Amino acid sequence: MRLAAFLIGVLVPAVAVPAPATVRADSNGRPCFTVDAAAERLDGTAQFRALTVTDMAGANPVWHMALPSGRSFALTHTICIPYAGRVTALPQTPAAVLVPGRVYRVMLAVRNWERPRAPRAYIAHFCLIGPGQAVRQLDARAGCPAGLDNSEGRGAIR
Repeated sequence: MRLAAFLIGVLVPAVAVPAPATVRADSNGRPCFTVDAAAERLDGTAQFRALTVTDMAGANPVWHMALPSGRSFALTHTICIPYAGRVTALPQTPAAVLVPGRVYRVMLAVRNWERPRAPRAYIAHFCLIGPGQAVRQLDARAGCPAGLDNSEGRGAIR
């Protein structure tokens, strides 16, 4: 039994688990997404493949962008991809309006050709808060701070 467990541990490569993404505001105050600096130091530079933002209330994708098959670019923590960024060469869905008070999840799909066991995804949760619609990154188990729900859509951004 121990021999079987040892062989499985040696012969089956470790499954790459998602690493944390970073969500911050861009120069226009809109959410933008990148890899976590500490994860980048640990795992090296990832190659960007796709990005999906999901509304956690209904697990519905609100925006998706992907590079054509076989294409990628180096995504470092200094490069931040803005929500609804308009890069005409990249296939993407129309971006839904982000509503303050709702929790969203971003997933950056990546590949690291130098380290096969490096994460293949970076994930973070975020919401927009307050009248200025500040971007706040959240712990995966946390909701948006109380009293900031704006489900009618007033003050929403795209």
